[in-house]
Amino acid sequence: MDHSPLRNFKYDVPSAIVVFLVALPLCLGIALASGAPLFSGLIAGIVGGLIVAPL
Repeated sequence: MDHSPLRNFKYDVPSAIVVFLVALPLCLGIALASGAPLFSGLIAGIVGGLIVAPL
């Protein structure tokens, strides 16, 4: 059996795009609702994605 991480890459990319398209407005909305700058919502989404991705 081939357990290469690149084996499922063609399926992971569309999934990652969908997650990004859902997470981006969510991060912006939470930043707006909490009174924080929108840029901080973007940074929080990026940092959160980078931390969770390897898990």
